[in-house]
Amino acid sequence: MYSKETNTKVCPKCGVPKDASKEFYQRRGGGPGSYCKICTRGGLEAWARENPQQDRESRRRATQTEGSKVSRRNYKYRQRDAVIEKLGGKCAWLGCGWTDPRALQIDHKRGGGLAERRELKGDTIALYKRVLADTTDKYQLLCANHNRIKVYENLEGVRSDHPLASQLPDTSTDAVHF
Repeated sequence: MYSKETNTKVCPKCGVPKDASKEFYQRRGGGPGSYCKICTRGGLEAWARENPQQDRESRRRATQTEGSKVSRRNYKYRQRDAVIEKLGGKCAWLGCGWTDPRALQIDHKRGGGLAERRELKGDTIALYKRVLADTTDKYQLLCANHNRIKVYENLEGVRSDHPLASQLPDTSTDAVHF
């Protein structure tokens, strides 16, 4: 039973009342699905165990259809375009102003890009979402040439045990090193 006033629903499978907006998958037309997320996942996992061949085949079809690949690629490009627009659409290096999006790169103003990419396990779309949600002005756009120059000059990505580590710039200040 679903109550709009309290936004709760009792899952008919487990019998536990839960928050309808958080604990139930939402239907396409709106409103909570039949079973809670835990029971839904449990049912899908049980079906997959009972039907391994069909499960493998349906997963293969879902990941290898040209439509899903094209759709994800298009989504990625739309996200990238939104990031470029948010960050000003041109290279932030003083006097550059490069605008060709093929050579524009997201730069972390105070370093840390390598660590963030590792944290996100190379998920470019997740990085785009972070940049779009960022309110701290931590990112900027640089053309490929100026991004490499900045990395070289600031010794970004140099490990602490590297002989050049003593030359690392102080990133505790608000100064941005170009």
